[in-house]
Amino acid sequence: MFAGEPLSASLRSLGQALGIADRIVELPGISSELLEGLYNCAVALLFPSSAEGFGWPIAEAQACGCPVLCVDRAPMNEVAGPAALMHRLDDEAGFAADILRLTNPAEREVWSAKSLENAQRFSSARMISEYCAIYRSIAAGQTCAELQST
Repeated sequence: MFAGEPLSASLRSLGQALGIADRIVELPGISSELLEGLYNCAVALLFPSSAEGFGWPIAEAQACGCPVLCVDRAPMNEVAGPAALMHRLDDEAGFAADILRLTNPAEREVWSAKSLENAQRFSSARMISEYCAIYRSIAAGQTCAELQST
């Protein structure tokens, strides 16, 4: 299932060439509520992106307890932390093996718990607390170098 932007013509052609076009479901322009439901019901989020600005889909999936498989490169590995199964972009066999691994309910539960734990790094409460600490430090006259060393 592909949620978000419609697939490109080349990806649709690849689906045809591989004989799997009839098993591909595209859900372009879905609501946040539906996306949250998909994350909650999915076996995993497969996110083999080669370049991202931040990696919001990883953070969103993990906040729903959805295990994540992504590439082992920035920023995906930074956002996913130790709570994702990571591979090189070209490691198709590794991604496939981990998808199958996550079909085991016990294994999925382990990675779901890790996802929920990692998602706490992006909570509103933590962000507000850290901003307040920065503002207090600035008000106390600390320099940027002093802030970076703490």
